[in-house]
Amino acid sequence: MVFSLDSEVLATCGDRDPIRLRDGITGEVIRTLPSPAPGYTTVAFTPDGRRVLATGQDGAVYTWDNGGGSWGRFCGFRTAS
Repeated sequence: MVFSLDSEVLATCGDRDPIRLRDGITGEVIRTLPSPAPGYTTVAFTPDGRRVLATGQDGAVYTWDNGGGSWGRFCGFRTAS
């Protein structure tokens, strides 16, 4: 989980859970983001708070546009085996 820079929004995620944006004080869910990936390992806000970045279990980094309400796939990574 991570707070936005202004601490007004808390983003939570999990390996089987969608990303949820919550009120930074009450913890109440403001929005549940639709999932383009099966689960997430990390979540972060851009410094300006306009986007949410999430690392999917599929190795891709996804960006959520808070203004437009859509996902974009930033890039994909694969771990060495």
